[in-house]
Amino acid sequence: MMKIMNAKKYILGIVAALMLVGCYEDFDIPAVDPTVTLTPTHTIAEFKAMFNERGGAFDITDDIVIAGKVTTSDETGNFYKNMYIQDETAGIELRIGKSGLYNDYKLGQTIYVKANGLRMGSYGGMVNLGGTIPENYDYETSYIEPQAVIDLVIKKGEKGERVQPLDLSDGKIPVSSYGLWVRFENAVFEGCTFYDRDATMGGGDIAIDTWANKDYEGESSVGKYGNAIFDVNGTKINVRSSGYSKFAGEKTPAKGTVCNIEGIMVYYAGGKPAFQISINSLDDIEIVK
Repeated sequence: MMKIMNAKKYILGIVAALMLVGCYEDFDIPAVDPTVTLTPTHTIAEFKAMFNERGGAFDITDDIVIAGKVTTSDETGNFYKNMYIQDETAGIELRIGKSGLYNDYKLGQTIYVKANGLRMGSYGGMVNLGGTIPENYDYETSYIEPQAVIDLVIKKGEKGERVQPLDLSDGKIPVSSYGLWVRFENAVFEGCTFYDRDATMGGGDIAIDTWANKDYEGESSVGKYGNAIFDVNGTKINVRSSGYSKFAGEKTPAKGTVCNIEGIMVYYAGGKPAFQISINSLDDIEIVK
């Protein structure tokens, strides 16, 4: 009987040891982020062209798939609930109802978007892709949400090298560059302002020496955005930075400083039309002299 009991204890000991090893293995092996490969039905340029072909904003009911590499990161807070992707033909903004997107979608990673059930619209003249909208909604698209919908329509592809910027250092900015990651060399800094919409300091454009006005006390969030103006061969480029970004309170360079800049090319066609560039971080601005 003693031998049988000892044998049982021995077997139970082995089982427990194997279970413990299994637990350690579960912790030691990192989870693999699943990736997919889909076949796009449209290039991004073809997809964006549908906005004008349909006469403006519309709900997508066709089985359309687009693909592009991620060009933006919200890690510093300068982008919020959105990201840009681009292929060889064009770039487009995706409006996604969550923050911390940089944790899920890496710079240079290929992303596939299954557009059926989403909505194409525009803001300030820039075409974007988002969710459908309820009645009396203020914007042409809503955010893609909740997470279950995000996971259904946005698929992660392979990680890869970051997109090389389109060089626009000659100051000529074609419409086809809107939404692309671009580069301006030898851009001359002219100063930074914020728009005091609520007239907390007299109204209009107010000069500041930081990238944004994070302490703006007006009700309008517009006042928290900084507009750093650079001259590129006679063309004015506005580096637009959020007051919620981590670098909002950092000092801008001195007037006349020459910089190389990379970011997303935007044309704002609203009340104060302007060429704008949105950066991921201050690492995208290199001081030359």
